[in-house]
Amino acid sequence: MSVYPQASSVPSGYRVKAGDQIYITVPQRPSLNRRVTVDKEGNVELPVVGKVAAAGFTVPELEAQLNRAVQEVYPSIAEVRVVVEEAAGQGIYVTGMIGRPGKYSFDEPTNLWEAIREAGGPRPGALLTDVQVVSDQSRGGKTTVVNVQEALERGSVDRLPILEDGDTVIIPREEERYTGSDGVSVIGAVNKPGIYRLEGRQDLMSAVLSAGGPTRRAKLFDSRGTAITPPAGLSPAPCRRVSPTCTWSSATCTPISAATSKQLGSTGQRRT
Repeated sequence: MSVYPQASSVPSGYRVKAGDQIYITVPQRPSLNRRVTVDKEGNVELPVVGKVAAAGFTVPELEAQLNRAVQEVYPSIAEVRVVVEEAAGQGIYVTGMIGRPGKYSFDEPTNLWEAIREAGGPRPGALLTDVQVVSDQSRGGKTTVVNVQEALERGSVDRLPILEDGDTVIIPREEERYTGSDGVSVIGAVNKPGIYRLEGRQDLMSAVLSAGGPTRRAKLFDSRGTAITPPAGLSPAPCRRVSPTCTWSSATCTPISAATSKQLGSTGQRRT
């Protein structure tokens, strides 16, 4: 009984992934013709040839990959053809401040807001102005920040980006602003000045990072005027401990009075 491949069900440039059903044709060796499913490790298996990596390749790239593998056993083979008969359901990962975090599959192109709704919608405290969309590693793993809140207010959610297979959507939490007795006021050349409660590490760099990190023009100094040089990515560097009611500016860290702390909290900074 002969089995023939169905027409390709994927667009040009599509990259094969685990779970895809593909049909492999070797014209000079019909015994190798078969329908296979890409396993969870991203491989396909052919008799005698063994396992061959398939995930992450476009169809032409996979054909070349399989051709090389087959030629190691049958040197005279000149061509291998591949048809993606059925792509695995589109998987979008939604995490963070969302009702039902997890992986979601869609049968048709889905935009950012549709994915958020499918995952239960944003939870209270979600920061919809800075939703992150991280592309699959096979497409570079690029992170794009999308202002979903603005789209909601303008009634233009249908214009939000279309998600692709393997994308991850991250809904961040609103920054916590704190006014208790152990709050730390962070002002100066930082992205989000305000009063924060530090948990875990309580050093100078932790306070700066809690306030969104330094601006591009910030000059980081400790209380003695010595420059602090954090490692790449602004990972917290060993800095001196920040005490309660201590404010950080781009020049120094000095204690502030309770009255000053109260004044800082009433200058338009949102407080909880």
